[in-house]
Amino acid sequence: MKCYRLLWFVLLLFEGHIAFSMNTLKLNGSGDQDVIEYLSEFADCSKNLSVKEILPIYKRHDFVQTPASRVINRGVTPCNYWFVVTIENTTASFHDYLWSFYNDGIQFTLYELDASAEQIVNQQTVAHRNSLMQRLVPLRTLSFQIPLGPHEAKTFLLKTELRGRQNLYFPTRIGVENEMLMSEIQFSFLLGRYYGFFIFATLFNLFLYLILKKRFYGVMVGYIASLLAFNLMEYLHDVYFLPPEIYVFWSKIPKLVFLGFILFFNVKVFQHFTLHRQFLPVANRYLGILNRVLLIATLIFLILHNLAPNNPGYLHSVQVAFVSVLLAQTLLLVINIALAVWKRTKYILHYLLGNSLFIVSLILYTINALNLGDIPVLVAPGNTIFAFSFEIVYLMIAFTVKYKRDFDHFTSEIAQGEKKRARLTAELIMVQENERQRIGQDVHDGIGGTLHSLRLLLENEGLKEQTAIHEILGDINHEFRRLIHQVSPKKLEDSGLFGCIEYDLKRYECTAMEITCEFLGDESTIPADMKMNVFRIYQELLNNAVKHAKTATSIFVSLSVDNDQLRLMVEDNGTGFDGRTKSEGGMGMGNIRSRVDFYGGEFHLDSSANGLVAIIHLPLLKKQISTYD
Repeated sequence: MKCYRLLWFVLLLFEGHIAFSMNTLKLNGSGDQDVIEYLSEFADCSKNLSVKEILPIYKRHDFVQTPASRVINRGVTPCNYWFVVTIENTTASFHDYLWSFYNDGIQFTLYELDASAEQIVNQQTVAHRNSLMQRLVPLRTLSFQIPLGPHEAKTFLLKTELRGRQNLYFPTRIGVENEMLMSEIQFSFLLGRYYGFFIFATLFNLFLYLILKKRFYGVMVGYIASLLAFNLMEYLHDVYFLPPEIYVFWSKIPKLVFLGFILFFNVKVFQHFTLHRQFLPVANRYLGILNRVLLIATLIFLILHNLAPNNPGYLHSVQVAFVSVLLAQTLLLVINIALAVWKRTKYILHYLLGNSLFIVSLILYTINALNLGDIPVLVAPGNTIFAFSFEIVYLMIAFTVKYKRDFDHFTSEIAQGEKKRARLTAELIMVQENERQRIGQDVHDGIGGTLHSLRLLLENEGLKEQTAIHEILGDINHEFRRLIHQVSPKKLEDSGLFGCIEYDLKRYECTAMEITCEFLGDESTIPADMKMNVFRIYQELLNNAVKHAKTATSIFVSLSVDNDQLRLMVEDNGTGFDGRTKSEGGMGMGNIRSRVDFYGGEFHLDSSANGLVAIIHLPLLKKQISTYD
């Protein structure tokens, strides 16, 4: 009987040794390693147990072995979890180790036990909402320093409490402090490149939006900024970027808020990039309505989430409602993408190709989050951030190429329209001049012949007032010739442009208006059709000065011809536009601008209290678009 009791006692000691040795993590002073497989755990769903109440539970071996895994994942839980582990330094030298935790929304409290596991030797608490200066170790991760002497072993209790979230999920590792710090520097340096790209892409799209006024680039600004904020929080680098005063409020924003903004702007990108409104207007309208609902729901979720951040049941209900809106909008987006593929709308394949890596990374993330598999990171530093970067680059390049093609097509249409307008203008001017010549010829042949017959008839009658009648008929004939000259200046062909203008100015010799003219250059370099149009411009400017410059006493006309351009100036000393009617917007000025634009010239008006100066510049070397060719 005594032998059985002795055997039972030995087995009990051996069992206890196995139980305690299973929880011993042996560190050799180099590298870092997983700690999860060495943990034992206990769920406190009452959330009322203190550390003194936990110690007896631990000594009774009521802690269960934590399953070996890449992360601690207990899903949505109302419980506080306690973990225990014994860590031993197997080297003959002193080492500082770091025990680090990678996630937000969890408060960690580490208790160091004495050798008998009955007393608390040391206690440390750290949470994600602590700024960098408030943390025990100034790192993005929540870390505890564990100093161990040669061959020293210590036992630790770890308490986890949810703060502003409902699911307990965190990776954790332990290693030598110096090596862990170097690893953090390398990881942060790698991620810094992605953050720099996101910042550059945000500023670049903002610049394009301000310059080109294309709404797509404005949407991309919001989309990339949301991606940047999400990844800063996902990889815990927001604590490096933000000042402590801002980080206090920033840390209260759940990552789901940024997922809401990302989905909102992604829908906008889809609508603008694929021209969804143009090809599928009905589907686009419903997608837009639910997208506005999503934006409002995101803002409401942010407010409600901060009303009771330490109430898991309340937070879970709010989160379920918000996630339902996210899933509904995601489902509607997928349906719209399917419709766009079925209708083969423009650029839908480019949109799918740009989002291909994001879809793959989302599938991998879901598999890992739901413990359906253990898929490692395929592209450092993370599958998701790499997929986001690829999507941004591809969509920016694709839309820029798309915009360049659309712009070239639009420019081509404008050029064709300009050519058509120039051709119609040329035809209109030619028809107008032909009609004037016809009217002038008809008036000359009809009224001119009638006046001549009337003169002969009156001479044969032998009237008493023969002299007065001859003077009246002479005035009528003079006015008749002047009218014919105005309508169809025959002298333009005989006397040239200079001579024609000089002849036209003679009708003002007997008036109170002093008109002088100046001609410079060789008019033979002026094309024939341009001479006619220059004369018409001169007529409009002169008539405008005589008619509207009521206080004017002098008019100066200057026409100069250089090798490459013609310059016409008409200047008066009247009151300018301020003292006359607004004829600058009338048909006369409109005709002038049409003729000047036809030759690609320039028309300047300088109005002041001292008068009005009108200057016309027409290029001579530029090939003219004319129906005379």
